[in-house]
Amino acid sequence: MLRAVLLLLLLMPTCLAWENYHNPAVDVIDWDFNDDGCIDVLDLVILCNCILSNATYDRELDINFDGSIDVIDLQLMCNHLLDSSLCLCNKDVTIEDYKFTVHYNGKNYTIFAVRPQEVKDVELNYLRITLHPYKLPGYTCFHFSVDSYYALTKVLGYGRVGFATSTYHAYLIMYTGGDPSDLRNWMILEPQNGDLVPNNTTNDMYKTVKIMFPYCAIISDNEIRFYTFALPVHNNTVRINSPEDRVLITEPDHPEEANHEFVIDTSWNGWTT
Repeated sequence: MLRAVLLLLLLMPTCLAWENYHNPAVDVIDWDFNDDGCIDVLDLVILCNCILSNATYDRELDINFDGSIDVIDLQLMCNHLLDSSLCLCNKDVTIEDYKFTVHYNGKNYTIFAVRPQEVKDVELNYLRITLHPYKLPGYTCFHFSVDSYYALTKVLGYGRVGFATSTYHAYLIMYTGGDPSDLRNWMILEPQNGDLVPNNTTNDMYKTVKIMFPYCAIISDNEIRFYTFALPVHNNTVRINSPEDRVLITEPDHPEEANHEFVIDTSWNGWTT
């Protein structure tokens, strides 16, 4: 059926191309166009409708980031759906025996231990990071990590993956079980290439100083404001009982990069626990 749809659309016009593709704003491309946490035929229908109607260009549907929505994107989606090994709906990556709670601002947030390799597999298959344009001007490790955090939280649930920073870098981080205050029990996931990096590394790029689990995002005036608590890290100790005051992360970092902001659909109701 999917192959038939693909052949039917070979001669159809594409959606309006990105007029300023050399200097684009970039959204997370996670294939889940209707934000239900699954990649399925409903998402394929959305993509087909865009192509058939010659609709206005929507960068969230541009799977291969080539500036147009066309049969190539459709083929990528069809191949994805035909490969049953990539089915990620409601995927459970948690280790049931380990979790902890952060008490912050009158609410409780549960952080779950996960199996890092399985999260990496979701990252590779769900986001297809090899297609992600992290080398484009103005798209930094911060954008890449927050985009990936949002997409992974949507498919895995809140508290499975965190967002962390060192002095020089931003990346994803996961609690892997044991004492959560021991930084050695956390694993880094580098979203730009999918590498798993232990937190006992001597590389300054990955010496974690802050771990965050954003629970709300608000778009305002061409920027995104992320609301989150932050767990400070000192001497390889994660201070899980001393979350810092609300950290407000704004994008873009620089006014001249205002057209590089990522966009998060705040209608998705899965942010908070």
